[in-house]
Amino acid sequence: RLAEAGAKVLIADLDGATAQRTVQELTHKGWKAAAIKVDVSSEEDVKRMITTAQQQFGSVDILVNNAGIYPPAPVAQMTEADFEKVMHVNLRSVFLTTKYVAEVMKQQGRGGKIINITSIDARHPSMVGLAHYDASKHGVWGFTKNSALELAPAKIWVNAIAPGGIQ
Repeated sequence: RLAEAGAKVLIADLDGATAQRTVQELTHKGWKAAAIKVDVSSEEDVKRMITTAQQQFGSVDILVNNAGIYPPAPVAQMTEADFEKVMHVNLRSVFLTTKYVAEVMKQQGRGGKIINITSIDARHPSMVGLAHYDASKHGVWGFTKNSALELAPAKIWVNAIAPGGIQ
């Protein structure tokens, strides 16, 4: 939808081939897009992603934090590695991308938009086996609210969208 509205879009995904296919779909329609393989839980990858966006398009004006995983496991069967992976992908990535994109937006001097995809699970659990997911998305919700306060003076608007299942 952003590309359709005229935005130049950098598709960042852990699966580089999927990112490239998405770019092909967008450019086939005449929209501007580029792809990059990124692990958004990696600080170095996040920095490289932002640099790539600046090089490809000249600026970074909108960030959509949409990475998320939810491998179900009851707490009794969840490993520390399971918990940490979900926290790194779902929450740490939001911290890293927000931190470094906000620096760029401040330098650009015209504000920006940061949109974090959380979940209705941040408010109420949907099923057993998602304790790590729910905790991460609740963290995104709180991080969004606090970041919005901090970044508002720089005209960087930080908001969250909390989708949930519908019948």
